[in-house]
Amino acid sequence: MRTWIAPFDTFQAGDEETIRHGRIRFGEMTSDTDMLLGADFFIAHRIYVSNSQHRLYLTYEGGPVFNLKTEHRDTTGAAVADTAPAEAPQTAEAFSRAGAVRLARHDRDGALADFGKAIALAPTEPRYLLQRAQAYLDADRDEAAAADVAAAIKLKPDDVEALLARARLTLRGDDPDKAAVERDLAAAEHVMAPASDDRLDLGGYYVAADRPALAVAQYTLWIKNHPDDVRRPEALNDRCWARALAGTELPAALSDCNAALHQRPGDTSILDSRAMVELRAGDLDRAIRDYDTVIASQPKSAWSLYGRGMAKQKKGDAAGARADFAAAAEIAPKLAARAKLLGIVP
Repeated sequence: MRTWIAPFDTFQAGDEETIRHGRIRFGEMTSDTDMLLGADFFIAHRIYVSNSQHRLYLTYEGGPVFNLKTEHRDTTGAAVADTAPAEAPQTAEAFSRAGAVRLARHDRDGALADFGKAIALAPTEPRYLLQRAQAYLDADRDEAAAADVAAAIKLKPDDVEALLARARLTLRGDDPDKAAVERDLAAAEHVMAPASDDRLDLGGYYVAADRPALAVAQYTLWIKNHPDDVRRPEALNDRCWARALAGTELPAALSDCNAALHQRPGDTSILDSRAMVELRAGDLDRAIRDYDTVIASQPKSAWSLYGRGMAKQKKGDAAGARADFAAAAEIAPKLAARAKLLGIVP
């Protein structure tokens, strides 16, 4: 979505809170929603919903309401928005919540300090270790994050969040141990509920570990149990891509991509997946057309360049294939080796 930052004169919530002369990020929306407020607003408030009264109640909790610097802002009533004192945390859970708020506001040092206090107060609770690990990841401190994740798994070996976190950390390495990743993913899958929302991420990690056939089963379970989820086109595309990489169920893969495109016409990530299906199925002209569309919009798409190179080579355009392979290699030097591992070779 195209967004821009602009000043506004007044933002008013009900009769009690008014913010003046601030700055906010605006975006063009295609739904019938009048306004969509983000996490920055909700972090600064408690929200109460009364279904019987058909009312939404907001109480200001302190801190900036919008996550952008403002020239001047105030609230009506007794509290001044940026200076209202928050109650000091006393328990591990309170420090955990405070750290989560700090991290959402990009205050990593403050978040790390709060999570550290939560861990000190409750050293046997793995959730606080995983929160601190996320803060370390945001700060690109992978070793510290890995130590916290390992400690969380030691406390609770079947913790799905911890197992997925360790798999994600391993995959971030230059030469990841994909067998170790698969063990963690299999352990998480074993204890995960069939309808778990985590299966969408699990499928992505299987693809990243070059086990796309295992990813298909995870996407299938997620799609079956989330018929109305707004991410359904994304999941259909992911399953299409996994099937294409695996080189299996190609008619079903094409159906997935077309269904996703029906909901998101022209989406280049879906066109890229469909092109791989067409390439695998030998429909070279259609593959090249889809790849051309993707590359025109995203000239640095390594997989699209590599796939188009393969299609051109199969059609006898050796010079065009070499140019695409060279461009793909410049963007992603290891892509050709990975494609060979998956059986995607000229």
